[in-house]
Amino acid sequence: MTQELVDVKSRLGAYKQLYLLGTSGDFRYDDLQVLYLRGTDLAERLARGESEEERELVKDNTSFEFNQSVALGRCIVSSDSPAFIIAEAGLNHNGSLKLAIELIDAAKNAGCSAVKFQTYSAGGRVSRAVKGNRYAEELIDLEESTFNMLKRLELSKKQHEKLFAHAKKQGIEIFSTPFDLKSVDMLENLGVSFYKISSMDLVNLPLIKKVAETGKPLIISTGMSTLGQIEDAVGVVRDAGNPNLILLHCISSYPAAAQDMNLAVMDTLKKAFGVPVGLSDHSIGITVASVALALGASVIERHFTLDRFMEGPDHILSSDPDEMKELVRVSHLVPLIKGSPEKVILGSERETINRFKKCLYAAVDIPVGKKITERMIAVKGPGGGILPKYMDVVVGKKTNSDIKKDHPIEWSHI
Repeated sequence: MTQELVDVKSRLGAYKQLYLLGTSGDFRYDDLQVLYLRGTDLAERLARGESEEERELVKDNTSFEFNQSVALGRCIVSSDSPAFIIAEAGLNHNGSLKLAIELIDAAKNAGCSAVKFQTYSAGGRVSRAVKGNRYAEELIDLEESTFNMLKRLELSKKQHEKLFAHAKKQGIEIFSTPFDLKSVDMLENLGVSFYKISSMDLVNLPLIKKVAETGKPLIISTGMSTLGQIEDAVGVVRDAGNPNLILLHCISSYPAAAQDMNLAVMDTLKKAFGVPVGLSDHSIGITVASVALALGASVIERHFTLDRFMEGPDHILSSDPDEMKELVRVSHLVPLIKGSPEKVILGSERETINRFKKCLYAAVDIPVGKKITERMIAVKGPGGGILPKYMDVVVGKKTNSDIKKDHPIEWSHI
C-alpha cells in the first residue's frame, strides 16, 4: 500500500498544471490524522446520542471583524489614506551600526513612512547543523553558510537601542521583523509600536500568536504560502482578539520577475480576510510597486540600500534613495490620479468645451421668420450654441431674428 501511494504521488507530480487550491491544497498526512480522529469522535458521540449541552463548546468568532483602518505609529493605513511606504533596511546595514543609522537618515529624507530592520539570533533563525544553501559574495570573494552570514549581520540589543533612539530623534517610524520569541521580548522592551512577520514565518503560528497577543498592529507577508496557510495565520490573530492586521502579497523570489507578481492576489486577500492589503516587493525597480498602488495597495514594502552595488544579499534588488523618493512621490500622486468615481465636467475642461465641443450652427443665412429645416443646420465647433441632441426640437421652429451662416444657433434665435 505504501509503495502504491508513492507511485500515485509520483504520477501526480508529473502534471505541472495540476493544482490544489484553498485549505484542501494544504492537507498532508498529519492533517488527515486530525480529520480521522475528529470524524471518529463525532461518530461515537452520535452513536451515544449525546445532547447538544454535553458536546464541547466551540468558540464563536463569526462576529469578530478586523479594522479597516490601522494606526501604524502616527500614520493611518486605510483605503482612503496615502500608501504607507516601508524602507526595509533588513540586512543592508552589513552589520555596521554607522551604515544602519545612515539608512534611517536616507529613509527619512526620501519621505518614507517607516524604516524596518530584522531582529533575530542566528541560532534561533536557522539551523547551524543542517546545512542550507551557501551564501557567496563575489564583490569581496566571500563564501559562507547561511548561519554564518546571518550571525555576521546580527544586530545586538545595544545596537537596536541606538537605532530606535536615532529614528525617534529623526521623526520616522521604526519597527522590526522578529524571527523568534525572544526577539519579540526584546522589541517589546524597546517599545516598538507595531510588528512585521516575514513570509518564512507565516507558518510559525507560535510566533504569530505571541506578537498578536501584544495587542499591537502586525503586518504579515504571504510569500511561499497557500490560502489555507494564510487562513491559519489570520485565525491565530483573530483568536488573540487583535483587530489590527495587514496582509502583504509577496513573491518570495530574489529578485522576483514582473510576470510572476500576480498582483490580483491583493484583491483576493482583501475579500477573503477583510483587512487592509499591500505588497512586499522584491522585483527590480518600482514598476510593480507603482502598479500595486494603482490597484489599491495600502502598504508598499521595498528593500532599501544606499548603493545597489554594495556587498550583501539584498542590495541588488533594493531601491536606492533616489528610487525610493520617486516611489514616495508616486504613492502620493496615485490617489489624486484615481480621483472620484463621480463623472462630472471639471473646471479645467471649461476652456476646452468652449473651444472644441460641438453645437448647432447655421449652414446658410437664415432670415427672421424662416421655418428651420434640417438642411439649414450643421454640427460643428466651437461650442456655445444649442447641443446637437436638440436638433429635432429646433427643426420646424421659426426664427425670431436673423442667424448668419456659420454662426451658432442659440435658444434666443427661435
